[in-house]
Amino acid sequence: MLNMTWEFKLEPTAAQVLEIEHILDVCRILWNFALWKCKDWLDSR
Repeated sequence: MLNMTWEFKLEPTAAQVLEIEHILDVCRILWNFALWKCKDWLDSR
């Protein structure tokens, strides 16, 4: 099997780093909220 891949290093600017960190924070908060809602639902059964 032939596997062709390219690898390169991203070098984001300071503004891009802040934006990426913000997006990851939002994802983390949303994930934790969803886990909390699932646990709350399971505990109420």
